[in-house]
Amino acid sequence: MPRRKTSNIISNVMDSAEKLRKDIDAVPYEMRDKIREIAVDMISEPKKRRGRPPKKRGRPKKKQE
Repeated sequence: MPRRKTSNIISNVMDSAEKLRKDIDAVPYEMRDKIREIAVDMISEPKKRRGRPPKKRGRPKKKQE
């Protein structure tokens, strides 16, 4: 039975992640931690902002009467 498309995609992503992990392990220790931090920041969820939302910029829309 052939693999499903999503299964192939997941398999390719897992292979890429494993290859990336091995490449990172080959880098000197000082650089390794920074690379991991950057990689985790890239794939993690965006940090939620706290407080008041930013002010809208530009000219306010004209009110219809």
